[in-house]
Amino acid sequence: MTPMPPTAHEKILEVSDVSVTFGRVVAVDGVSLEIHRGEIVGLVGESGSGKSTLGRAILQIVRPARGSIRFGGTELVGIDPEALRRHRRDLQMIFQDPRGSLDPRMRVAAILAEPMVIHGTHDRAARRARVAEVLDIVGLRADVLDRFPHQLSGGQAQRVAIGRALVLDPVLLVADEPISSLDVSIQAQVINLLSDLRAELGIALLFIAHDLAVVRHIADRVAVMYLGGIVELADKRRLFEHPLHPYTRSLQSAVPVPDPKRERTRTRIILEGEIPTPDNPPPGCALSTRCPLRASLGGPDRCTAERPPLRQVHPGHAVACHFAEAADGPAPHR
Repeated sequence: MTPMPPTAHEKILEVSDVSVTFGRVVAVDGVSLEIHRGEIVGLVGESGSGKSTLGRAILQIVRPARGSIRFGGTELVGIDPEALRRHRRDLQMIFQDPRGSLDPRMRVAAILAEPMVIHGTHDRAARRARVAEVLDIVGLRADVLDRFPHQLSGGQAQRVAIGRALVLDPVLLVADEPISSLDVSIQAQVINLLSDLRAELGIALLFIAHDLAVVRHIADRVAVMYLGGIVELADKRRLFEHPLHPYTRSLQSAVPVPDPKRERTRTRIILEGEIPTPDNPPPGCALSTRCPLRASLGGPDRCTAERPPLRQVHPGHAVACHFAEAADGPAPHR
C-alpha cells in the first residue's frame, strides 16, 4: 500500500441536512458534516445522541429519511445496490463489538480474505500476500490466521476487524466506538494503531466515541452531538480550550483533571432535569429544558420557540446556540 499524505482541501465526504427516523423517533435530525482526505473527525455524544446511527447512515446500512450524503462526489442516498457495493471498497466500517462483527465459523485468514472474494479482487496468491501485508500493518503475528474469533483476545479481535476493513484500501473508515468493549490496557494500543494508519496510509477516519479524553487524543476536528443534532463543531484545540455550547462545556467539566488541587477547585457544570427522548424532543433548542446558560440569562423565549442553526461563531468554529457568545471564554476545567 502506497502512503498517501493528507490533503486538507480535498473533501471526500459531504453530509448535508441528513435525518434518520425509526417510526416516530428522529434519531438523526438535520445533520451536516464534512470530512477531508487524511482527516480524523471525532464524533462525540451520550448514548442515544444519534452518533452511531449517523455513522451507519453514511455507509447506507440505514437509509436516511432526507438529506444528501456525497462520497467522492457521488450521491449515496438512493443509489442502486450494485453501485453502492462498488463504493463500499472505499468506505468501510469498524464496529463496536469486534467479536460480534466477526463470523464465528470462519478462521482469521478467511475473514481477512473475504472482502477480496466478495468484490472479486486479487487472485488466490495475491489474496494470501495481501492478508499477510494487512496482518503486519495491524501488528498481528501469522499464527493468528488459523484461529477462530473466540480464540482471540479482545485486542486481537479488534485488530482483525480493522485489518478486514483495510484489505480493500479504503479512503474512509467509520469507527463506531472501536475501543469501548476493550480493556483499558488495550484501548491505547488500538487508538495508536488508528493514528498510525492515518499517518502512514492517508486514510480519513470518522471516530465515534462517548469519551472526550480519547477523542482529544486522536481527532483533528470534533463534532458534538446531542439528541440527534450536531451542537458544536470545531478544531480540536479550539473546542477543548474555548467550548461555546453549554452541552459541550458540561461534558468537559465532567472530565477528571490529573491535578488534585485543580480537581478540587475547578468549576462543574451540571445539567438539571430529565434527558428528553428522541420521540418527544422539546420545542426549539433540544437542550432548552436543561440548559444552564438559558437559566443564567433569565430563560429567554427564543430558546423554546426557535431551533438554533449550526452557525459560525469564529472561523472554523460552529455552534448551535442562540446565545453562544455569552459563553465565550476558557474551558470550565482550566
